[in-house]
Amino acid sequence: MIVSIENEFLTVKATTDGGTLTSVFDRKAKEELLYQPRPDAWNGQDVVIFPFVARLKDKYYELDGKRYDMEIHGLARYGTFTVEKKAADCMTLLFIDNAETRKQYPFAFELRVTYTLEANKLVTSLSVFNPNPDALPFMLGAHPAYRLDAIEKPDCTDTSGNYLLLPRREYTRLTLAPGTGFISGEEPMGVLDEIELTKEFFQKYDTLMLTDFEGDVTLKRRGRSLRFSLGKVPLLALWTHMYYGDYICIEPWFGQPDDFRPVREFRSKTRMNTLDSGKTFTYTYSVEYIS
Repeated sequence: MIVSIENEFLTVKATTDGGTLTSVFDRKAKEELLYQPRPDAWNGQDVVIFPFVARLKDKYYELDGKRYDMEIHGLARYGTFTVEKKAADCMTLLFIDNAETRKQYPFAFELRVTYTLEANKLVTSLSVFNPNPDALPFMLGAHPAYRLDAIEKPDCTDTSGNYLLLPRREYTRLTLAPGTGFISGEEPMGVLDEIELTKEFFQKYDTLMLTDFEGDVTLKRRGRSLRFSLGKVPLLALWTHMYYGDYICIEPWFGQPDDFRPVREFRSKTRMNTLDSGKTFTYTYSVEYIS
């Protein structure tokens, strides 16, 4: 089911299938800002990531000696949310555990995604509540894909001329073991303040994962800008298809993909979070759509 909110600046649509965005439409510019899927680039548009970020090595983990299988980015992207609250400019979508989720993740949970419009800004809140008597291990993240200005060519999409502006400082990135989606270590990136979002850049880095990010990033297209206020996050991931598609995914993560030589025990995985019984963890970020 598609649910929509709007104000004088924006119309935003989300689906109860995964709780994700399907459209961010600028009403004044009459422009779709969210990437629209195509099969040769990416069939998605957004992912609510919970309770694991990206891939598990061999698609499984262990908990107290028992094996559990789980697909990429966890459970929420494959689940059905309900509409818990709805107003003209705000909606909250709710995903709770069920018999199927407990086969993959043997915990009770309440996961809420709230989308709120504040003038020309979309505020997204991801909230995890732990109803279990014991602590809840989890990862959490966002994965929205925003359109870039692009020229389609026979063998690639040319996305040159689009830039991401970062707070100027020295960055460290997580590295991937060659030919895998699993973490092999860290290495310095040096001082960064601007990245041109070309396909050649992502052929070199695949997914760029910057550690201990804090602040805002600005996506500068040729004709307009989008400002992402991300706060402080353990990882900021940047991803797109290496050859096709007019988009960039800007992904704040509380967690990370599995290590190439992983600890199988779920609670002990790198960058795992722990939420005490009866407590709620909330992460909020916003995107301001600047003409």
